Amino acid sequence: MPISKEKTNNLLWKVLTACWYVTIISFVFYEYLLPVELPIGGHMFLYRVAVPVTFALFGAWIVRYNYPVFKRPTKVEFWFFVLVGTMALYTVASVFWSLDVKRWFSKGSNIAYSLCFTTMFLILCRDKKVFRNTMVVAVGILGFCALGGFAEIFVGQFFDTPYGGDVAFTFFDHGLYAPIFCFYNTNSLAVSTFWGLLLGIMFLFEKWDDMVPKKRKWWNLLLVIGVALCYFLYMAGSARTGVICIEILLGALAVWYLLRHKTGLVAVAVLLLFFRFVYVGVNYAYLTREPTPTEPTVSTVTTTPSESNPNGDTVPGQTESSPDG
Repeated sequence: MPISKEKTNNLLWKVLTACWYVTIISFVFYEYLLPVELPIGGHMFLYRVAVPVTFALFGAWIVRYNYPVFKRPTKVEFWFFVLVGTMALYTVASVFWSLDVKRWFSKGSNIAYSLCFTTMFLILCRDKKVFRNTMVVAVGILGFCALGGFAEIFVGQFFDTPYGGDVAFTFFDHGLYAPIFCFYNTNSLAVSTFWGLLLGIMFLFEKWDDMVPKKRKWWNLLLVIGVALCYFLYMAGSARTGVICIEILLGALAVWYLLRHKTGLVAVAVLLLFFRFVYVGVNYAYLTREPTPTEPTVSTVTTTPSESNPNGDTVPGQTESSPDG
């Protein structure tokens, strides 16, 4: 059910949505944004504070303005609610067969955070303005992470990630670091930034017809830079699935340009050249390595007489060998 303007024209809604945008940013950075060591053990960070605070404001807004959360949901919302409810019931019930209650509590709290986040996303994004701003914040922060990963290639890791810190690949015979930034590994960076790239492209295509030609050129340039940056990150991080996704995306862009913006095919040609440049740079050592000549195999028959065969004839069933073995 859409959210009416009278339910959003209040201070509580403004504070709630502001906290929601902070939650999105903290979700991307997770444990690396404002971490604090706890005296009892473990640590706290912004995401673990932002979710409960935002969810409490969310609940207060629902009660204060009597908003019917489950009234007339879309099919997508309905099945998401079913999924959230099922996971919540399973998480609570699993405590009865859990072997380690402390570990169950740790994993269960992570699931609870995710379910709260998903529920708020479903309801808050019913408002068109919040949905647009959510996408802008998500694309913006993931774009920032992509730039951070690019810088990390040359200067080393910014965060204490498990798989960062070592020279991971060569580019034209120069050793460089793997791009991970605030994610667990290079694959996590690839998945997250590719998701942000797709969101940006969908919003760009939606507004394309309403743009003046001058704006289209600038957005087209930004699109080319985004695709090129992601391809370089995925090649540098050996994220093969990400590389394949970018190549498929380039094919889809070529079709779209052909149907809607034929002059934009120049952008596809530029990206193809850049892809080839990056491929050669990453595989430079392999492509320029001279093949090792294969030495011919020489078989030497032993003809030295032995005491058991004074005439030097080969004994039937005996294997002929070379002098070395």
